[in-house]
Amino acid sequence: SGAFISSENIEGVFSDLLEKTMLITDFTTGYIVVRTNLGYELKSSIGISRSFQSLLIDGRMNDFFDTLWSLHDPLYVFEEDELRDNPLFNEEGIFFLTAIPIRISKRVIGMTFLASRTQRILDFDLASILSLIGTQLSLIVEKIELFDETRRLSITDSLTGLYNSRYFYQELDKEIARSSRYRLSFSLAIFDIDDFKTINDTYGHQTGDEILIHIASVLRLESRETDIVARYGGEEFVIIFPNTSKKEALAVSERILHNLNRNMVQTGNGHMISITMSGGIAAFPSDAVSSHDLLHFSDIAMYKAKSAGKKQIVCYNKRHENNI
Repeated sequence: SGAFISSENIEGVFSDLLEKTMLITDFTTGYIVVRTNLGYELKSSIGISRSFQSLLIDGRMNDFFDTLWSLHDPLYVFEEDELRDNPLFNEEGIFFLTAIPIRISKRVIGMTFLASRTQRILDFDLASILSLIGTQLSLIVEKIELFDETRRLSITDSLTGLYNSRYFYQELDKEIARSSRYRLSFSLAIFDIDDFKTINDTYGHQTGDEILIHIASVLRLESRETDIVARYGGEEFVIIFPNTSKKEALAVSERILHNLNRNMVQTGNGHMISITMSGGIAAFPSDAVSSHDLLHFSDIAMYKAKSAGKKQIVCYNKRHENNI
């Protein structure tokens, strides 16, 4: 199982699992489905038609999955007589289907389905192999989940749940490389909470933590799905805006500040606190082409916003360097 876990592409692990499972069992058709908070997700498939794949992705098999997930058997087998009553399997020409639960502890998190378009008999040898495969798949997927959680923790700020600075630096370098290669532009914004030291000194560090958590939720809410939002350190936050001009990044940043300005934060000890932030934006490649300079120029613009009265966003301009 170690070979599976060493893959950098976790999604690709499921394809490896399915391919090897089918090789061992001599099935030519199969798919793996995992249950998430949003429903059932097709992780990998081999040998099924595009129309059947669409059924799985679009949720038209969810009632069938719900029934399986409500049972607690170690193995499920559907033969020709049972499948004949289901038009979805009939159209796909499936005469034999087995479902192998994937468990973490006692919780079923997924199913491996192996199907045949010819009649097949479940004998003792096949049942034993499928049962063994179910045990091994569960162990491997448990390792995958542990690996995924460990990776998530390594790139996440423990207090706010945003990406941490380590991940931010990695993604900034990647964005510079990608934008250089395809001749794209992107923007970088740095935000700093106004008078955060005063808040900490007045209300305590626990209240300060609540403020940081609240701001992180606003950043997540108002930023776009493609944006990379991170806690840069202390009371500073950063956003990478891929394929975005300074003007567009400014619009998103001002929306963030507007959200903060219009709502006071109620802390756990009952205090109502008004929070504002200042920010600075620099763009690649018009302002800088290195990560160091982009951060430096964003920082210069942010301090320009501070000196101009705080609670505002300033886009970097070369004239700022002489005025800070």
